[in-house]
Amino acid sequence: MRYFSNALTALAMLGAVAQAQAAPMTNQYEELSHRLLAGLPTTSIVDLDRCKVRPDPPGKNPVSSGLTVGHVIKDFKMVPGPHAMIAYNQQRLITGPSNLPILEVFEYGVMPDDKAIVTMRELSPKTYRQLSEPINFLCQVGTALRFEPATGIMPADKG
Repeated sequence: MRYFSNALTALAMLGAVAQAQAAPMTNQYEELSHRLLAGLPTTSIVDLDRCKVRPDPPGKNPVSSGLTVGHVIKDFKMVPGPHAMIAYNQQRLITGPSNLPILEVFEYGVMPDDKAIVTMRELSPKTYRQLSEPINFLCQVGTALRFEPATGIMPADKG
């Protein structure tokens, strides 16, 4: 009888540990940190219409309506301390209104409070001279800025 009681207690403890390990992380910052440090492929998708332009400009959002930007996070930096953040960026060559090439750079800073600063810059691809003033967006992680594949929906490794 005592053996059965000990076995039942051990089984209950194992179940509690397994449940604690399987509990989904509610903090997007921690989840992103774990995914990147584990080397899991992660795509960053930002819907700029859902972000606030910082500082608040008069009128509407200076970026064309409906702009969504996405890319695989290849390089990142974990910044520790009182201003902790996960920083990464993306750049791509686009054609501007006058059919001239523009180097478009997006810089991301994801903070532990599940907010992110996204800065959009347009540079000359030849001289890296700034072509316009940078635009800073304040985005809520999980809605305006999200990471795919979403945990639990699709395995990161199709091995």
